[in-house]
Amino acid sequence: MKLQHKAWVLILIVVAVCASAAILGARYVVLYSYDRLEADRAATEGERARRVLEQQVEALSATARDYAFWDDAADFVIGRRPAFLVENFGTENLGYLGVSELLVVDRQGRPLATVAQDNEALTEIPEERVGPLRDLALPLLAGGDVKAVFRTARMVGDQL
Repeated sequence: MKLQHKAWVLILIVVAVCASAAILGARYVVLYSYDRLEADRAATEGERARRVLEQQVEALSATARDYAFWDDAADFVIGRRPAFLVENFGTENLGYLGVSELLVVDRQGRPLATVAQDNEALTEIPEERVGPLRDLALPLLAGGDVKAVFRTARMVGDQL
C-alpha cells in the first residue's frame, strides 16, 4: 500500500473517530438537557396541580364550615327540620360544591342521613361506604373542636 493511501486511510479514521465523538458528546448534552427540562416541567405541573387541589380543598372546607354552623343544620340533626337536606343539597348544588357524598352524623357518630350524587339524581350512600366515612368522623367528633372538619378524596377508576 502506498504512503498516499495510508495517509488517506489515517485521515478517514481520524475524521470518523472525531465525528463519532462529536455525535456521542452532542447526544449526551442534548439528552441531559431534555431530561432536565422534562423534570423541571413535571415538577412545575405537579406543583400547579397540588396548588389547584389545595385551593379546591380550602374552598370545600369553607363551605363545610358554613354548613356546619347553620342553625338549620343543627335543627336537622336534632330532628326539628327534616327537609334540610332536600332544601340545601340538590344535584346542582352538590355539583357546584364538588361534593359527591355527604354523611350527616350525630354527636355519637351515628349516621342520620346520607346523600350521594349519581349522575343527575340524588341517592343514598351505599352502606359499605357509610362505615368507613363514619370511622373517619369519629376522631373528629371526639376532638371537641366545633370548627373542625374533615375532607376525603377518593379515586374511582382513574377519576379523583
